[in-house]
Amino acid sequence: MSQKEDFLAKLKDLGIEAETIEHEAAPTVDEHSKHVGHLPYGQAKNLCLRDKKGNMYLVCALKDTPTGMKEISERLGVPKSSPVRLADGAKMTVALQVAPGSVTPFAIMNPSAINVRLLLDAKFKDCSKIMFHPFTNTATTCITPADFDKFLLSVGRTPEYVDFSATTCLKKAPPGNGPAPAEEAAPAPKPAKAPKEKKDQKPKEKPDQKPKENKPAPAP
Repeated sequence: MSQKEDFLAKLKDLGIEAETIEHEAAPTVDEHSKHVGHLPYGQAKNLCLRDKKGNMYLVCALKDTPTGMKEISERLGVPKSSPVRLADGAKMTVALQVAPGSVTPFAIMNPSAINVRLLLDAKFKDCSKIMFHPFTNTATTCITPADFDKFLLSVGRTPEYVDFSATTCLKKAPPGNGPAPAEEAAPAPKPAKAPKEKKDQKPKEKPDQKPKENKPAPAP
C-alpha cells in the first residue's frame, strides 16, 4: 500500500469524507494553481525550514500569506545572525518521508516527523476546505478545517495556528506539537558547610607577680 493509499484509508477510518482530485505533477504553487486554482478552497503552500541547531519546522499557509524567513525567525526566537532557511532536501525527506515538491502537513503522521514542529496559518479556519497533496504532487486532497484538526489529533498532534502577520513570540511550542521541551536540570544542592571547630581557648595566664615587700618604716 502506498503512502497515499494508507493516508486515504486512515481518513476513511476516522469517518472523514475528503475529496481527492487526480492531476498532473504539480511540484510548485504555480503549477498547482493551474490544476486547482479554480476551486473555491484554500490553496496552501508548504515550507520545510530548519534552524542552525537542527530544529525543523513545517510552515503551512495560504499561498498569498506572507511567510518571510526573517519574520518567522524573529518570532521563533532564532538569532538574526543565523535565521531559519529551507531544509536540505535529503534531511526533509528523512523526517517527512515525502519527496521535494510533494511536501504536505499530512506527513506529520509519520513517526519520523515526531520532532518537526507544524505551524499552520490561522486563515485556514476561514476556508470551507483546505487543499494539500496526499503524499504525492499528482493529486490534491480537499479537507475541511474541522476534519483536518480531527486528523491531526488522531495522530497525537495539537494543531498550532499562527497569525503570520502578528509579532507575538512563538519560541515555545504547545505540548503535542514538535519536540518536548527539555527539562531544566535542578541545580545541585550546595554541600553543607562543616561547622568551624572552635579552638580550645586556654585562660590567659597572668605573669607571676612577686609579693610586695613590706619596707620597714623609717626610724623617728
